[in-house]
Amino acid sequence: MRPTTTAPRLDRLALHTVNLMSMRQLVSDIEHFRNLISLHIVPHLCPVEVSVFNFDQTESLLQRAYTQTLRWLERGGLERTKVPGTLTIHSHAHEH
Repeated sequence: MRPTTTAPRLDRLALHTVNLMSMRQLVSDIEHFRNLISLHIVPHLCPVEVSVFNFDQTESLLQRAYTQTLRWLERGGLERTKVPGTLTIHSHAHEH
């Protein structure tokens, strides 16, 4: 029996799970080290609606990240030491 296209793909679910576990560890590390060292975390792009396997959008994602980072710097990003909200579990339901 072939899997249906509506069923979640196990490889994507596994990658998503690993990603969430990595983010959780990163948040824990930031919280632990932010008072011990000078640590500045530039928020990553969020949301990203492109598959991690799709490299066709690399140039536009890099440009978007560059623009977002400049904005972060202009708004005092280097003065912040808290965990960026994009690293915590959150929803994008309000954006649809």
